[in-house]
Amino acid sequence: MPKPRSCDPLRVAFFEPDAGGHRWEYVRHLVSSLARARYGVVATFVLHPELAAKALEFTRTSGCDARDIDVVAVRPHELSSMARGPLWLRAVRRWEVMNRYLRKLAVCHWHYLSLDHMQLPLALGFKVVPGVTVSGLLFRPSGHYGALGGPRSGIRERVRDVRKRWAYDRMLRHRAMAAVFTLDPLFPGFAAAHFRAGWKVRAVPDPAPVDDVSAGAARGRDQVGSIPEGRVCFLLFGALSERKGVLQTLEAMTRLEPAVLERIALVFAGQVDRGIRAAFCDRLRWVRATRPEAWIDVRDRFIEEDELAALVARSDVVLAPYQRFVGSSGVLVWAATARRPTITQDYGLVGALTRQYGLGYVVDTRNPEAIAEAMAKAARDPQRRLQNETAVQAFLAGRTPQAFAESIFRGLAELGHAG
Repeated sequence: MPKPRSCDPLRVAFFEPDAGGHRWEYVRHLVSSLARARYGVVATFVLHPELAAKALEFTRTSGCDARDIDVVAVRPHELSSMARGPLWLRAVRRWEVMNRYLRKLAVCHWHYLSLDHMQLPLALGFKVVPGVTVSGLLFRPSGHYGALGGPRSGIRERVRDVRKRWAYDRMLRHRAMAAVFTLDPLFPGFAAAHFRAGWKVRAVPDPAPVDDVSAGAARGRDQVGSIPEGRVCFLLFGALSERKGVLQTLEAMTRLEPAVLERIALVFAGQVDRGIRAAFCDRLRWVRATRPEAWIDVRDRFIEEDELAALVARSDVVLAPYQRFVGSSGVLVWAATARRPTITQDYGLVGALTRQYGLGYVVDTRNPEAIAEAMAKAARDPQRRLQNETAVQAFLAGRTPQAFAESIFRGLAELGHAG
């Protein structure tokens, strides 16, 4: 095994073997920031082949100085091994693959871009290559949700949170664990109060999905389409999956009075998940057949940023009816940037942030009747804009891609100096 290289500068391996969701956004923010500033960090990104190809193309075409950046694609047979079996087995295999790369790369620090998948190996004290420290970005901490207000958690959620608290406590006490970064600003305080090594948890800003909504909206204005003028536009966007509450939203349309339906427009913007496609199509046909007053537009495809920015600008209310979702949401940032109120769940971090900063309506989104009531109330509101500018600015403060990446790299640089 090669000897670890000198840690001045700190040599870090960033590991992300998945390509879906917002992963490319986070990788892009990190690559862009490291290519434009010197943090005392030299990085090797060990990525899913799709992400690796995008990262290489980005460094080639963006004019960035990529001297401190290397990109390695995870091999296909390794991806296959990490995708098979139950979650615990996939986590063990990820651990094994990452350690294999650590030996090859001879880095000083391993940063896992989705630390949620590695809780079990860390909690069980799996060994890391000698001389290597560990950190990661924890997207979905939930052990503190019972203290955030809102509705009481169900038994399955309480069991989940007990299991997570055990894993967090053990993970933080792992000898190699140097820091846990999280997009949840409420979790570090909870961790410091409840876990022996909770001081290792650091908050980083959840970056806005797009740098300039106004500029994007101007570029995508022609893609808004024929949303009727005079109707209050409700927009539900993103990957249209079951957890997004799309079926409950369609059901809510059947609970609205004809006079309300005549005044609103509903736009679904995003690809419908194959797991609910049949149910979604059946329910959509039923709404259109039984509620002729309803105006519904479904854009069943990936939505580019400029088109989405234009749709958000055209909307009056943004729908985010998550079904007991754990984690943060870029939907809140999109809506707040455009000063549009959001109708969302009363649970977890999303509900807590919406209440704290007055970002819209929090309801039991599992109940279509509650969604319908909120939609009717929003349709009657002549303002339909977020009015507390001070609160909105406080929510948006620091939520930029630059601030996100800088927080990660400065935190890693501090670990290098301390180490």
